[in-house]
Amino acid sequence: MANLRVEIAGLSFRNPILPGAGPQVDNGEKLAAVARNGAGGLVTRTIGFLPAPEADSYKVVRGGYLSRPMWSSLSAEQWAGQELPLARRAADEAGIPLIVSVGYNAAEVEQLLPGLRDYADGIELATHFLRPNSAPMRDPLAVVREVSQLPSHFLAHDTQPLVEAVQAAKGAFAGPVWVKLSPWGQEEVLRVAQAAVSAGADALVATDLLGPTLAIDIERATSLFSDDVYGWLSGTSLRPTALRVVFDLARMFPTMPVIGSGGVARPDDAVEMLMAGASAVQMTTEALRRGPRWYGRLAQQLSGWLDKHDKADIAAIRGQAVCLWQTLLPHTVSTPPLYKKEACIGCKLCELSCHYHAIWMEGMVATLEPDLCFGCGLCVVRCPTDALTMPRVQRDGVVVNPRNGEPLRFWTLGLPAE
Repeated sequence: MANLRVEIAGLSFRNPILPGAGPQVDNGEKLAAVARNGAGGLVTRTIGFLPAPEADSYKVVRGGYLSRPMWSSLSAEQWAGQELPLARRAADEAGIPLIVSVGYNAAEVEQLLPGLRDYADGIELATHFLRPNSAPMRDPLAVVREVSQLPSHFLAHDTQPLVEAVQAAKGAFAGPVWVKLSPWGQEEVLRVAQAAVSAGADALVATDLLGPTLAIDIERATSLFSDDVYGWLSGTSLRPTALRVVFDLARMFPTMPVIGSGGVARPDDAVEMLMAGASAVQMTTEALRRGPRWYGRLAQQLSGWLDKHDKADIAAIRGQAVCLWQTLLPHTVSTPPLYKKEACIGCKLCELSCHYHAIWMEGMVATLEPDLCFGCGLCVVRCPTDALTMPRVQRDGVVVNPRNGEPLRFWTLGLPAE
């Protein structure tokens, strides 16, 4: 059986499947249920200087949910007096770390942590409601309005509030501090990540919800959030964006732990995140759908995937995609597909998908005109039987068969010529 244990910034987790800071971990009882059901560690809902001003509001869209992101509606005093002691006992019984999520600016973090830090093995610093105003919040609704009027990427242009918040957390807490990032554009997220790392962050969490986004109720011709227009996206639709951020962070900070968050629902999703360079993953939306048992189930399924692929532990796949990417050339030349004739079922999907008229079926056999092929790979992704595959072109100019890694001197639609 594969070893699922992972080490992140000096903390040992029994497996890499963690909760995200969402409604499913909004009190001590819920956190205890997550621990009992096999999560690798615990992460609390974000605890704010004052309770959140309103309840969560979720709307279903294809591939996930739209919601209004909020922190915990419980006070910091209730967390310190009731919820965190319960979560601490559950973490100790399970032998797993407890990460306490807090927000947002330096003044708030400095005042929050003295009452919370004794229960925490680590701190996750939330950044969604971080704002230029450095004073502690006095009116939560005013904070929500203020942040909603800021450009979503303002931190990329003014990282000082983030730097101060990270330094405040490091000054008030002796253990590791994780910083959770939003899915901005490539340049923006790397600029913010660099500021967090320079300020002393011990790990990065990528990503928070994507937004603002919009969905229309076509029966009422209005936004699903008719009173507020926009929502923030979570769920499987977010995964490709979150995966891009994890991949970029892993390349830019090869020694910095990254926790992948966004659209993780199945073992394949976790494997993708780990291969992109994540040390662990967080899951929220799927746990809201399936309940806390899904953490342990996902860990078991991940173990089964590793066993099936003869991988001894998480380290065997972590960053594998980054390593492979470093060996490959960008797609700048046409590389026609390879053809495995015995796997072809004559479905004609390759012919239907080729907008260059480079591939067509003659009876039950595919024929290719390499000079017309653009090498886009659409025929490959449409093929239901893996009869087609795209060669890989390495940075040293060698073309290899991705099925077995063997170099190809020539390639045609069929086995490479000897």
